[in-house]
Amino acid sequence: MRNQVLQEVGIPYFEGLNTAREQAIRLLQVAAEVEHALMVQYLYAAGSIAVSTMVDGSLEEDPAAKAFADTIISIAVEEMGHLGTVQNLLLLLGGAEAFHVQRDELRTKSELNPLPFVLEPVDRRTLARYVAAEMPELNPVPQDVQELLDLISDDARGFPKRVGAIYAVLHLLFDDPQASDVRGNAPSAGLHLTDDDLLPAETIKLYQAEPGEWGDHFDQVLLFDHIFTRAEARTAIEKIMEQGEGFTTDESQPSHFKTFMNLAKTLKTATIAVLPMATSPTLTPGHGGENGALIEADYTKLWAQVQSLQYVLLLLGLLHALNIPRETEADKKRRKAIAELTVRGGMRNALGSIAAVLTTLPMNAGDAPVKAGPPFDLDPKLVAPGDPSQFPVRHLLLLDELSGLYAKIRQHSDFTADHGRVVANLETLDGRQRKLFSPPLLTS
Repeated sequence: MRNQVLQEVGIPYFEGLNTAREQAIRLLQVAAEVEHALMVQYLYAAGSIAVSTMVDGSLEEDPAAKAFADTIISIAVEEMGHLGTVQNLLLLLGGAEAFHVQRDELRTKSELNPLPFVLEPVDRRTLARYVAAEMPELNPVPQDVQELLDLISDDARGFPKRVGAIYAVLHLLFDDPQASDVRGNAPSAGLHLTDDDLLPAETIKLYQAEPGEWGDHFDQVLLFDHIFTRAEARTAIEKIMEQGEGFTTDESQPSHFKTFMNLAKTLKTATIAVLPMATSPTLTPGHGGENGALIEADYTKLWAQVQSLQYVLLLLGLLHALNIPRETEADKKRRKAIAELTVRGGMRNALGSIAAVLTTLPMNAGDAPVKAGPPFDLDPKLVAPGDPSQFPVRHLLLLDELSGLYAKIRQHSDFTADHGRVVANLETLDGRQRKLFSPPLLTS
């Protein structure tokens, strides 16, 4: 019965996991990886847009291109909010030990993966893939949507699956045993969580991610906290589904599906310049985009290493902050400081400035026409769960490695004054992190 009902919404049952709680935790971990992967793909797509053009010898911002890129970035930020909400749902069932910030450990091996992890510049086919992944269940499919889906009907990567299917089954798992699911399916014994599967509120309050501690990004987007009951979990899942990955067709609700549809229409009629960036540039095949293109130019490699390590620092900061319990005022202050520096320093400043450099650097030696983009390479060992007391050591080791890379960049013959300003800014941000994680604060 379990397999039959789950397959009706396109989700297989996880063999070897015998309880609804185990099923829900695994499904939430897959959802976390999907949100993570989408966030990175959207950031890469946004970075491929030429927001400035040369006019009479000077660089001027293109308002239309800037608005186009900012729209995609806003969706990426919302995906980070979804990722935070999924962490809170994991906390509800599995405690801090269940937090999961990986990207490729479960998703790539699962039938639930909606999209291959491919980093690619914006075009209508790229947007069509995003539309297919984010779309609600439409019957019939409107002509403008079908026109876009036809662009990828013969895609060698396979047709995208809807992310919303994951959340539909999660909603079912958190529902009352006698309730039908969000698509009207009849109740099924053994598929539902009970109150006994949830952690006590006192434990949840110690760790739950809250919008205010993560900086101004999360005051405007969805990071759903105050999740202590199954009903509150269902509400959080519904909010995610409404904003981006649901089956709803409510026209009053803004959604990622509708936003990507509008962007695809804009790209059909307007001229938006796109940078000649590689598809899935990588330093280490298997750690970046699928079927990645290897970065070979020496100077570009240095910057690509810096980008990937700063990306790891962001993820590690997220995992570290989540694992600090609010037991004392000092804990609360430290948790907030790490969280804010992770978002404001890492996501808003470091990654953006490095990406701007990489989009000007060649993939191969010489002045090759194809430029690199940020590789977002991720060694899963670097963000694996573990003893939280050792997280500061992980941070410091990464910061030491970055320091060595900055020195090599400065010594390279391709180093420029503009690059020097980016490095100096990165060193300032790294210095703030080092203060957070060095003794005597290391064990505080």
